[in-house]
Amino acid sequence: MLSCRPYAERIQGRLLNPILASHRILWRCLRPQSSPSEPAALKRELAADGIRWDQVVRIAEQEMLSAALYGALIAGGLIDAVPQPVRDPLKRRFTINLIRNEKIKQQAADIVATLNQCGIEPIILKGGLHFFEAPPAEIGNRMMWDLDFLVPEEAFEQAITALRATGYAPDDEGESWIYHYRPMSQPGSIAPIDVHKYVGEQKDILPTAEAWRLAVPVAAGELRLRALCPSHRVIHNVFHSQVQDRGHELGIIYPRQLHALAEICLRHGPVIDWEAVRERMERHGLGPVLRARMYQAHRIFGVPLPRQLAPTLGARVHHRRCLGQLRWGWLMRLMQEWAGATQPFKRRAIVLMYACSDDPLTVNAYRARHAWHLLRKHRGQIRRKMIQKRASYE
Repeated sequence: MLSCRPYAERIQGRLLNPILASHRILWRCLRPQSSPSEPAALKRELAADGIRWDQVVRIAEQEMLSAALYGALIAGGLIDAVPQPVRDPLKRRFTINLIRNEKIKQQAADIVATLNQCGIEPIILKGGLHFFEAPPAEIGNRMMWDLDFLVPEEAFEQAITALRATGYAPDDEGESWIYHYRPMSQPGSIAPIDVHKYVGEQKDILPTAEAWRLAVPVAAGELRLRALCPSHRVIHNVFHSQVQDRGHELGIIYPRQLHALAEICLRHGPVIDWEAVRERMERHGLGPVLRARMYQAHRIFGVPLPRQLAPTLGARVHHRRCLGQLRWGWLMRLMQEWAGATQPFKRRAIVLMYACSDDPLTVNAYRARHAWHLLRKHRGQIRRKMIQKRASYE
């Protein structure tokens, strides 16, 4: 568990690198309170000298967690412990995000209504579900970039046609993946949308037919939409951050996705079939990834570990590796740059994109082909495009 020793004492004792200490303060603030006495203890800790609030806020911004940070401070009665020069920008950021999210929620509702008119009842994926599941006071907590909807494969073209009729148009520079259409945007709307016919890259791990069969209805007035069942949401979240975005491979924590996983576990824990989740991931060789990620959720955000996922030595070592990388900003930036630069060429993406076999010679041949495609498409501006995409939320 995170140390309860006061922050200033830990810094004075040189037990924590200042960068890692700022990450820990952010995580500590976002962590759900487990006892009635915890808010008072945390408030005293936050009021201590030595906290580099400018660095904490900068990290929260980089991880798209600043709105969640402010929401957690308000909900825990901790906002008065934060210096005024930090508090006011955080409040302004939260207010802007709340207004933005209310517009995105209306956009999501309009999309669902359009699809319902065609007889399509979509599954809303990832962060978009927050708008329909979270209490009204928490709508502004999550910072969103896009909306993802899963539609039945047989209705895929019909859904695209219906959305295009309402003004949505595909991004000519966006990639069309085997599991979703090119990102689409509508003039005047805030968020681009991805329309999926498969849940994602993990279609062999989380088959679409099974996702539909176990999907659960979402309460949204007259709108008809669904969500992945809680067990599938755990699989989707872990796969997306740790395999698709290569967090496990590169030792990147991705705290925003980890915070989302913690919310899933804490909100739906009693109905998650942990034995089925474990068996599914292990069958596909991802048991160590699942155990390591759940151990991180336990250590950082206090998620109770199910008995089926007792921590292994590998999980503990992976967590220490991730923390070690956070101690050195340059090392983490290097890992993130490497992740962005090599993401289009990862084996699973190439196999899915080109429907080729996964033997090394074939994959490498298609990697060369894809590199040539990107060079021709972006004319040497690939890195600038990646930076633009990362900054597009702003």
